[in-house]
Amino acid sequence: MGLRFLGMISDACKKQFKKNIDEVTKMCAQGLTSENARIRYEALQAVGLLMNDLKPALQTKYHADLVPAFIQLMNNEKHLKMQTQAVACMTSFIKGLIEYEAAEDSEVQTKNKEVILPYTDQIIQSITVLFQRSIDEKYTPLQEEVLATLSCLASLMDK
Repeated sequence: MGLRFLGMISDACKKQFKKNIDEVTKMCAQGLTSENARIRYEALQAVGLLMNDLKPALQTKYHADLVPAFIQLMNNEKHLKMQTQAVACMTSFIKGLIEYEAAEDSEVQTKNKEVILPYTDQIIQSITVLFQRSIDEKYTPLQEEVLATLSCLASLMDK
């Protein structure tokens, strides 16, 4: 529960969290690799909320820790709900890069695209497999998240 609450208070504590972004992100990222499925799920929820509130700093500074963890969870989790949450985190990650680009600063646009570029092949491979699984198992929430991730990724790459 602690990780989820950390994410929930991130909006109200945005200033303080930005000052302590290293500690906050490290705490949540550790939960992504926990052996306990509930802790992993809570960590995914917390990171998803933090990415919305601390964008784009969290995305640009911690992509090397977060994106591989999301991809691993998308690929290796057995539970559809957990995979759906991992894909939702990937969507939030990419959205944070897109929304920050609204500043129309070409240097920022290039940098944000460069953040995600090394991971695009892995992301597309993962969401392709997940999309097929969501169809096979008739699990609409996962289908929606996969399509949202693909849409955001295409939008970022188009800029």
